[in-house]
Amino acid sequence: MNYFSYHDYMLDSYKPEDMQVLAKASTQYLRPKLQKFHQELRLRTVFGEWNTMWGRPGTVGMGLYAAGVLNLLCREAEALGVERAYFSQPVSEGAIKVTPLTAELDTVGKVFAAFKVHQGNRSLKLPEMPADADLDVCASVQADGHRVCATIVNRSITKDHTLELLAKNMARPVKASARFLIARDVTQQQADFDEREKKPTVTEDSRPVVKVPRYSVAVIELTNGYE
Repeated sequence: MNYFSYHDYMLDSYKPEDMQVLAKASTQYLRPKLQKFHQELRLRTVFGEWNTMWGRPGTVGMGLYAAGVLNLLCREAEALGVERAYFSQPVSEGAIKVTPLTAELDTVGKVFAAFKVHQGNRSLKLPEMPADADLDVCASVQADGHRVCATIVNRSITKDHTLELLAKNMARPVKASARFLIARDVTQQQADFDEREKKPTVTEDSRPVVKVPRYSVAVIELTNGYE
């Protein structure tokens, strides 16, 4: 055997309204499973299907879970032995709302669109954080070193977090931009994300300061001033 095929949905492991569980499930629920399979089977994993459930439109909880899974895969796919992974099902089950006459991004589709900033980049090593931490972070750098991208999930239902970012070995001055997917209403399963852009403040020593609202996904891009 060359590969182990694994499908995962959380239907039997959580209540659909428990978005706090969903938001932290990528590190508290999924990562231990993938680690266990890799250690016991010693095979590369084809993560053939993943989502919170099937047959339902996108929810904020589904979008936050997707952001966590994408952060996990970008950061740790090699260590977890994951060869490839497929979200299921994109059409009318979280990623793309399709009607007879329209098609538009759903909550998970908006997350995937946000994460394209990492495509073709090199992953950056970050300090390890506890599996239940409020913040889940992934960062990457372009091959030419001019741009650093970070995707940050604030998984707290009550607390905003303010971050001060430091990109070591990056030429000064540093320019920063920030885009957010913010949960419109954490009490409504069918609520969507509000999409916002906000220019971070930058300290005198070129450290961007970013406030990441509760239950949101932030995309931060740092560019050196000599690009």
